[in-house]
Amino acid sequence: TMRWWQKTVAAGAVVSFLLLAGPTLAQSPDPSPVSELWTDVGVNLELSDRARATFTQTFRFDESMSRHYFSAPELALRYELLGWWQLEAGYRYEYERDNDAVFQDRSRIFASTRFSTKFRPATLELRLQWQKESRSEQDDGTPTRHHMRTRMRAKLRRIPTVNPYASVEMFHRLDGSDEDVPAGTFQKWRLGLGVEWQRGPVELDACYYLVSPTHDPQDPTRHVLTLGLRFDLGFWKKSNDKD
Repeated sequence: TMRWWQKTVAAGAVVSFLLLAGPTLAQSPDPSPVSELWTDVGVNLELSDRARATFTQTFRFDESMSRHYFSAPELALRYELLGWWQLEAGYRYEYERDNDAVFQDRSRIFASTRFSTKFRPATLELRLQWQKESRSEQDDGTPTRHHMRTRMRAKLRRIPTVNPYASVEMFHRLDGSDEDVPAGTFQKWRLGLGVEWQRGPVELDACYYLVSPTHDPQDPTRHVLTLGLRFDLGFWKKSNDKD
């Protein structure tokens, strides 16, 4: 059971997030949307009751889901400090098309902290993630980019084996080395509605995301369908609440 101060912190986080998101969501996005398909296959390995390693391979397709433009293997480690507080860090290698449709090598390191609280019908989670992206000099934009991503997520727990969820995420630029994107800029937001289905060690995830730019008028709104497949190698152990 959550203590009164944990519930107060969770409620304050929700209010603060909505106050930040409100002016941004009200901006008018580019009127020419595009559709994309994101797929991933992952493996979860429970190292202990509190620690977990995850490997994920991602593929993305644009141009009405017909052209492969992005692939990325990612390795992450997560540790549960308390039942409602988790830390995570990882690395992702990216192979992605640039503005000239030429594939470029990119990399990302990230660290995040997650806070969660369980109410009677749902679990509410707040994730704060810092990430640093590195690019070559021949690639588009600045070689190094720092972002803060803030995500609020609610997951229902009333249906056996099936968990519907909704999320809102903000992308916030931290560094000021790019003249076109000053430090502190909210670049885009992502709204998602999805469902998870789990059967033994296998978990399926399907979600629709609306990704809307808030800074670059040439960056279109994206309608994204995501399909994920994950295998839990430690499913025989007592598992914690999943992301």
